[in-house]
Amino acid sequence: MREALDRWKDVGEWWDGEAPKLFVRLLTDSGVWELYRDLTDGRWFFYRRYD
Repeated sequence: MREALDRWKDVGEWWDGEAPKLFVRLLTDSGVWELYRDLTDGRWFFYRRYD
């Protein structure tokens, strides 16, 4: 990872029981990646990659 570009919280569809998430956008040698952390259980997930 070269640099963290941005981060934000998203409450999702809370009325459907979707957990709130913390998103991060990272600049890497292979492009820009977005990951999110499920704030209920703490697990991290891949969301998308920009070339």
